[in-house]
Amino acid sequence: MNKRVGFYTSSNSWRNVLHWQFTNAKVLAGKGWDVTVFITGKNRLYKRLKSQGVKTVVFKKTGLLIPDMLRFSALLRKHEITSLFINSSKDISLAGLAGHLCDLKKIIFRRGTVTKIRFNLFNRIAFKKGYITHIITNTEAHKTNIENKRSACIRNTNFKVIYNGMELRSLEVDPGLVQKYRKNGETIVGIADARGAEEKLIKFLRYFKSSHTSEHDLRFFIYKRSSSDHDIEREVNKLGLNGSVVWSVQEKGIDRFLDSIDVFLSFQARNEFNYPVLYAMAHFKPVIALANGSNTEIIQSNENGFLYSEEDLNSAFHKLKILSDKNYREKIGKNARETVEKKFNFDTSIEKIESVIE
Repeated sequence: MNKRVGFYTSSNSWRNVLHWQFTNAKVLAGKGWDVTVFITGKNRLYKRLKSQGVKTVVFKKTGLLIPDMLRFSALLRKHEITSLFINSSKDISLAGLAGHLCDLKKIIFRRGTVTKIRFNLFNRIAFKKGYITHIITNTEAHKTNIENKRSACIRNTNFKVIYNGMELRSLEVDPGLVQKYRKNGETIVGIADARGAEEKLIKFLRYFKSSHTSEHDLRFFIYKRSSSDHDIEREVNKLGLNGSVVWSVQEKGIDRFLDSIDVFLSFQARNEFNYPVLYAMAHFKPVIALANGSNTEIIQSNENGFLYSEEDLNSAFHKLKILSDKNYREKIGKNARETVEKKFNFDTSIEKIESVIE
């Protein structure tokens, strides 16, 4: 078996693209694959890959498709690449045509967001001629979205759902840390994905203020990320909830933040893969999340977490009250961790990636 695989993207998004390329390139290289990552410059991906000893080759597009295609095809041939992963629709035409020129066996378009795929003339050609051989999505929701909206030119492309796996072996969990932050037996609720969902969080805090009674004491830890949190801070001050809301600075790291809470509450309504939910579950935390997108694939309500509708804040609030029971909370948290181990294990994810390129 010729185990030469390449990765390429012109995207600079670490969260949705570069992190995936880094993780998978590193692990495949460690498993004996001859990995080459084609990068646009000495960016964050380049530095991380160099630190892991993964081979990198700089390829910068000029913006002229034909010359770029010929140069890239020559690089693929030089490094004897047999399978190539791309992550951005703006690279479909370049990779598809270049790969065709050097008889590349497989070109896999990995889609990690629900952003609409670009179908310019050359992208349509790359799909219709079968130059792009596979599409991988990281949720069933993404797959369905593409299938419902896709152009007729990609109907024969192989689709596969491969979830983003978690490297649990390197994950440090400190189950006793939350006790250091608890004051009077209250339930500590963590929120770490408020960016883009500020209005939903503010609406919930208002609901909490109007519904709060002493029989279900709650305290909220909010993972502070950016200046967009200022609107939330102002609302907290306005509602007089300073005693119930604690801001956790980013420098402490997401792992320690998750260890310092009892329950994770998510307000993200996007259809993209909900990483914060998965991280919380890996830390044995019950999760309460909106019933949409990947959340419905990750969470089985009343088993390993809870789902609620955006219009029904009372439901989310009621589930927080239920989780004030420590034993029940630990049971749901344990089930959450088991879900990550069985369904979102990184080893399983890599094995599925290998099955595509072998």
